[in-house]
This record gives sequence, structure tokens and C-alpha cells, in this order.
Amino acid sequence: MKTKKERIALLLEYFADGKKARFSKMLGGSSELVGGWLKNDTLDVDRVISHFPQVNEHWLRTGEGEMIKPDAKAGIQTAIADHHSTAYNINGNDNEELIRLRTEVSLLRNEVEFLRTLLKRRLNP
Repeated sequence: MKTKKERIALLLEYFADGKKARFSKMLGGSSELVGGWLKNDTLDVDRVISHFPQVNEHWLRTGEGEMIKPDAKAGIQTAIADHHSTAYNINGNDNEELIRLRTEVSLLRNEVEFLRTLLKRRLNP
């Protein structure tokens, strides 16, 4: 990821199903925090790392490498092996596919909600 906006978008999808307000609150800020970052092309790296230590700080600052630290992925694998978690073992390539699929699911949910609203209007004039 080359731009801060692209990295923020990936964080949003990964941690908050693409919802800026939800991610802002997860970071301990107002619901407009992340929207402001996107608008101003800024990013508070220290804040993100303090709330999400599994995020690779080098990736967050530069866009190079993987978003999630390798040791955090190892922790996920251990949890799966120990059957203490519903986490999944995701490698770097699968992670991008997962983010794409989450985005698609979010868009489809919005479309379904729109169609339900339209249907209600047609059935109850």
C-alpha cells in the first residue's frame, strides 16, 4: 500500500468491517477521528499501535511488508491448534482476499437493505 488512505482503508476493513466511526471508537476517539485522517491524509501511528499491537508499525508508516506482525499470526495459529479460539490461519495473500471479500459482503448487505426498503415501499404504498 502506497498511501495512508489505502492503509487506513485496510485497517478499517480488517478491524471494523469498513466502518470509520466504529474504528474511531475502537481507537478511543470521537466517531469522526478516522474520517479526519482520511480527509487530511494523516495517520496517528502511535495511537493505532497502542490499540492494535498486532499491526506491523513498519507497514503502517511505510506501506511495506505485511499489515499484521508475523508473531501475531503465529499466536493465531497457536490458538487454533489449542482450540481456544475461532481465529483462522491467514497468510499474506489470503489476507488481501479476505479484505476484498469483507468489502464485497458489506456492499451486498447495503444492497439487500436498499432492496428491502424499496420492496416495503412498493408493497405498502
